[in-house]
Amino acid sequence: MASTNRNKIVFLSAGTALVVFIALFFFLPLFTHPKENFPMKFIDARAAAARVSKDIVALTNETNDIIGSVDTLDFSSDKEKALSLIREAKNANGEAYNKAFALSQELQKLAESLADIKSPENQRVMYEAVAVELSLVSEFITYTQNLQTFLDKVASVVSSNTEANKLAVQDGLKAVNEKITVINNLNETFLSKIARFDGAL
Repeated sequence: MASTNRNKIVFLSAGTALVVFIALFFFLPLFTHPKENFPMKFIDARAAAARVSKDIVALTNETNDIIGSVDTLDFSSDKEKALSLIREAKNANGEAYNKAFALSQELQKLAESLADIKSPENQRVMYEAVAVELSLVSEFITYTQNLQTFLDKVASVVSSNTEANKLAVQDGLKAVNEKITVINNLNETFLSKIARFDGAL
């Protein structure tokens, strides 16, 4: 059906964009700089951020997988199953939202630990990188909120496939895609700063 085809395009584009975000989360805790022994406070803060990031990645993947399952259904005959899956997707996305707040707190601790880094240049670049990461997490929090709203609108289409509900889904898609664009732009900025950091090796 036409609405299902449009949903497939929506879900695939959202999932593709989040691959970049996932790569960013794993990149932050894994980079190393052999010319400097980082203080234990920094290492511990980095590890804590990595653990929360891993949870967010898992929840984001779970949400996308569930949405993919919804995308394969014929809403006219699988209405209850579709609505049940949408609820599951909202639950997983809601957990990702909560974890994103936790990650922002861990990144604050990471930022505080940068004062103990000896190299002024390394310290400056990492302050800039963490600042970008904090901005990205803030945008991701808004993204999860927009995705919740979008899923509510998809549920409305499943329940009542009216033209008004279809238009509401498109509005929800626009809000989601706007945040995806911002997230990807911040990701590029973050990676460029880390590239400068690694260039000092």
